[in-house]
Parts: sequence; C-alpha cells; structure tokens
Amino acid sequence: MRIEKDQKRAMLTAGIMLTVFTAALLVPLRFQRASYQHRIDDARQALGIDLADTKGLAKLNSEVAGLRQVINGAQQYVPDQDEMADVMRGLSEALDAFGVTERQVQTQTTQHYQKYSVMPITLQYRASFPSVFGVLRRIEQMQRLIRVDALEVRHDSDDDLQPLEIKLSLSTFIARQSPAED
Repeated sequence: MRIEKDQKRAMLTAGIMLTVFTAALLVPLRFQRASYQHRIDDARQALGIDLADTKGLAKLNSEVAGLRQVINGAQQYVPDQDEMADVMRGLSEALDAFGVTERQVQTQTTQHYQKYSVMPITLQYRASFPSVFGVLRRIEQMQRLIRVDALEVRHDSDDDLQPLEIKLSLSTFIARQSPAED
C-alpha cells in the first residue's frame, strides 16, 4: 500500500511538473505570436492591403516579383577599401572608352557609418551627347556599386557641335572591415 501511494504521488508530481513545463513553453510563444500578428496587422493597415481585393493582391505580388528580379539581377558589389583604386580606374576607363580627354575627378571626405562607408566623387568633363550617354551607361554597368547622386549638364553655346559640360556627383560604397579583421 505504501508503495502504491508513493507511486501515485510520484506520478502526480511528474504530471504537475510536465503541465507547468509545457505551460512555461507555450505561454511565451502565444504572446510572441500575438505580437507578430499585431505587427502584421499594422503593416497591412499601413500598406492598405485588403485580403479580399484580389486585383490589389495580384498587383502587389507583381511588384514584389519585379523587385526580386531586380535584386537577383544585380551584379554589383561593395568594394573593400583596398579596391578603391579599381573604382577610380573603372571611371577612367569609362571616360577613355568614349574619347573624353578634358576631365577632372575629385574624391571628397569619406563618410563612415556602422557597417559601411561612402566616398563621394565629383567627376567633371566635356563631351558630346553620345559620349556623355555612353559614359553614364558604362558607370551603370560597372561591377562595383556606384550611385549617381546628381547630374548637371551645361551647354552655353548655340552651336550644337560644341561639347556639353558635365558635372557628375557620384557615391561609391566601401565595405567596413569587421573588428576581427582590423
């Protein structure tokens, strides 16, 4: 009899412990799920998504697919600090490819952020319209990530054969080394 009471007590204790342990695991997950659902509902409301509107969802799906295609098709990458000479060489090659001889390239003060840095570059040159367009296309096609921040075009003459004066404000991004690499 004594053994049966001890067995019952042990089984009851094990059952209570299992219930408490299960509840301790499930209650935080339930609150976390509710938090995520709240964030999803807020995002839907901010985007104005109505799940019953199939045309709107189809349009949104199409936009997301387009963005994925653009991201997957991007061949550009952010160079390391050591590769900055290659970036400058790439700009010079783009200008040389279209016969641009009058040019000036200036780098500005590098701006440092937590995971990357940005080096502004000013590129000024004189060229015909086809050459200007070609240089811009070459810059866009460079393997390294370069953003065109501003483009200024001046043409002071009535003579269409006179070259255009171009001022490009560019930014190139530099990958920051992790602390282990410093």
